[in-house]
Amino acid sequence: MKHLCLLFVFLSLVHTAKGRVLITINDDFHDGNLSDNPTWQGDTSAFIINPEAGGILQSNIDSSATHYISTPCSAIDSAEWNITVSFEYSTSSVNYSNFYVAMSHESPATSKQAYYLRMGNTPDNICLFYKENGKSTCLIQGREGLLEAAKSTVNIRLTQYKGRWTLYTQQLTPSLNAEITEVEEGSVEHLKMNQSAYCALSYTCTKTRGKSFYFDNLNITGLEGVEIPPTDTTITPPVEGIDTATIDDLLINEIMYEPLTDQQEYGEIINLSDNILSLQGWRLT
Repeated sequence: MKHLCLLFVFLSLVHTAKGRVLITINDDFHDGNLSDNPTWQGDTSAFIINPEAGGILQSNIDSSATHYISTPCSAIDSAEWNITVSFEYSTSSVNYSNFYVAMSHESPATSKQAYYLRMGNTPDNICLFYKENGKSTCLIQGREGLLEAAKSTVNIRLTQYKGRWTLYTQQLTPSLNAEITEVEEGSVEHLKMNQSAYCALSYTCTKTRGKSFYFDNLNITGLEGVEIPPTDTTITPPVEGIDTATIDDLLINEIMYEPLTDQQEYGEIINLSDNILSLQGWRLT
């Protein structure tokens, strides 16, 4: 019987693992649209695909604002996110972009939970953040000055495996567009979000920087998240209290005292009542 139970558990685990879906999203924006494969939603009018730049996604606004586009994406476990970002100016606290790798809602502003990459800010670096109920916490802070050049292009790779997040960057020289060795920016263990519904790209800019953000070579692979069921701590039937024992409630049925063999000593006590009785403090002498 023990072998049968173990076999059943093993087969159940294999079925669960095989039943999970591998998610893959690729978009190099060369198709010239945001409406198909994948379908992007949100502030699509605030973005264009620039054919003169080789079919790259570009911000396209003439005012100070924050705009985003998002697409359904449930990859979050054993996952990898890749993207190339470019800036025509050095970044700042009012000119930066975000890559939301996992969100609970279609919009970054309304998502109660999210993991996202902040590309740029006053330190001109790339950081991993976790947001919950409007509060963001920096998990990985990349090296400063990475995006301080007047023009910069960086390949970004983020991985997550069993709660371990690792951020890599690969800076490209503006003159030759030649690859430089990939650098690990940092690693951290953090997993407060087991499921994802969307990913998103966004930028925040001043009026003069509304066309200075570029996104390309988006690639996401990973397993969909697993919902953790709530823990049931109730007892069925419920225990309503401990009753005081009265005469004839308990029957001492058998006592094995100093057996001839190596068996354990024991006593058998039977509850003859319909009550729940506590034996705390009882002793056989």
